[in-house]
Amino acid sequence: PPRSTLFPYTTLFRSRITVTAAPGAGPVFAGIAPAGAASHYLAGVSYDTVRSITHYHPVYTGHPGGAPATAPARTVIWVIRAAGPGRQTLTWRDRGGNWTVAAMNADGSRPVAVHISIAASLPSLSWIAAALLAGGALVLAAGLALSAVPARRAASRRGQAPAQ
Repeated sequence: PPRSTLFPYTTLFRSRITVTAAPGAGPVFAGIAPAGAASHYLAGVSYDTVRSITHYHPVYTGHPGGAPATAPARTVIWVIRAAGPGRQTLTWRDRGGNWTVAAMNADGSRPVAVHISIAASLPSLSWIAAALLAGGALVLAAGLALSAVPARRAASRRGQAPAQ
């Protein structure tokens, strides 16, 4: 669907993906690539896809195959990537389109033993809240002004009340 150029939602959201190697595991790789490029890289490779999450547990679909021909960090498909021992973090500002997130052993070997954490934030939320609050204050002020005019007119018509 077309996006608004005045207020594109892609500038609003930011995601953080953290991939942590399991204890005793080697270096890990985390990357985000265009879905088509990632699909091409993973063609013939053994991997699992998270299809859904049920009761906080992922449901996987397995794809049979072998090891990738090239270690993930040595390919140029990744728009953002991180590799090394321990915890690797990607910070992603949504760009629209179809993207694939990959978590692998840095050398592309199996089995992959990682913990993945995904968080999303809306950094513009405070600005949105402030704008809505200011808009509400303007509507309230306009409502008070519009109700004060008829009240004054009514009072001036009744203004022939005796002075005390």
